Amino acid sequence: MIKKILLFFMVVIFLTTSNLASGANLKLVIYYDVEIDSKNFLRGEPVIISLNASNPDAMNAYYHNLAYGNEEKQIFHKQLGSDKVPWINDLKFTVLDSKKNVVAVNVEAGPLEKNKVILDQESIASHRFFISAEDTIKLGADKYTIIASIKETVSNALAFTIIESKKDLSSKQKVNNFVKVGRYALLKGNFKKAKEKAKAALAIDEHSMAALNLLGDALTGLKEYSKALEVFDNLLKENFIQYPPIPGDGTYEGPELTIEKIANIKAKLKK
Repeated sequence: MIKKILLFFMVVIFLTTSNLASGANLKLVIYYDVEIDSKNFLRGEPVIISLNASNPDAMNAYYHNLAYGNEEKQIFHKQLGSDKVPWINDLKFTVLDSKKNVVAVNVEAGPLEKNKVILDQESIASHRFFISAEDTIKLGADKYTIIASIKETVSNALAFTIIESKKDLSSKQKVNNFVKVGRYALLKGNFKKAKEKAKAALAIDEHSMAALNLLGDALTGLKEYSKALEVFDNLLKENFIQYPPIPGDGTYEGPELTIEKIANIKAKLKK
C-alpha cells in the first residue's frame, strides 16, 4: 500500500514538472530585425526576421503568486528540443502571397547556440531566421505574409513586400541595404563580408547605429576584439547622442545589449 502511495506521488511530481504537463503553454511571436526600419525589401535582398518563443502560463502564474504572496498557482515548464535535436527543428514557416497562395521558399535559421531550451517564467527562446537573397529573387514583386508554427501553436502573421530593385536609392535606403546584406552575411558566418558591408554603410552615414552594431558583431566574429570594443564604445556614445537620457532621470544606463557585448569582449581580452 505504501509503495502504491509513493508511486502515485512520484507520478504527480513528474507530471507537474515535465514539459509534457498539460498546463505547459507556448506562444510564438515573429518580428523584424530591430535594425530593419522597413517592411519593404528589394528583390535580391534577404528578409531577416526574429522569433521569440515563450511560456505565458508560467509567466502569468509567477506574477499571480508574486502579487498575492503565495504559491497558489503551479508553474509549468515547457521544453523545446533536446540535447541532440535542435528546438528549431520543430518550427515550420509558411509564406503566402497576396492571393493567399503558399509560396515555396526556404526560411533558414542562423547559427544556434544550444539545442534544448526550457521556457519558464523568466526564460524565452529567441532566434533569427531569413529568406535568402536568392529566394527573394524567386518570389518576385508582391505583398507576402509569413507565419511560424510549432504543431498547433501558430504565431502572428508578419507582412512584407518585395519590390523591384531601384537604381536611384536614397542615402538612407543604401545604408539600410548594406546593413541587411551584412546582417545576412553575419548569420551565414561570413564575418569578412559583414565587415565590408558595415564599412560601406558607415561610409555613407558614419552615425548609423545599425551599421556600427553590425561592424562590432563582425569584428567580434573575426576575433578582432580590441577593434570591436572600440566600435561598441562608439555605438554607446552615438546612442547617448541620438537618444539622450531624460533630464533629471538618474537611472539611465544605456542599451543593455551593447553593454553586455562590451562586457563579453572585455572578458575575452582578459583571457
